[in-house]
Amino acid sequence: MNDDTEDFSWRDTDSVVVRQQDAIAVYSNPDGDLVIRRRRSWDEEDDVWIVVAQTQIRTVINAMEKVLKEVQTAR
Repeated sequence: MNDDTEDFSWRDTDSVVVRQQDAIAVYSNPDGDLVIRRRRSWDEEDDVWIVVAQTQIRTVINAMEKVLKEVQTAR
């Protein structure tokens, strides 16, 4: 099978052994807020980032842990 075969699918989990993952950084800013930052793609001007207010960090972490448990249970 080669790259230009119409039967190829990037969703084929048997063929694709390493999935692409953008670089993600997690840090706090000077205000104590949580920053989640994704490195820009080749066609983007800037990194993409989300700032979570300090008062909402625990809420976001709890939601992420809930999703993690759901994903692990689904396997």
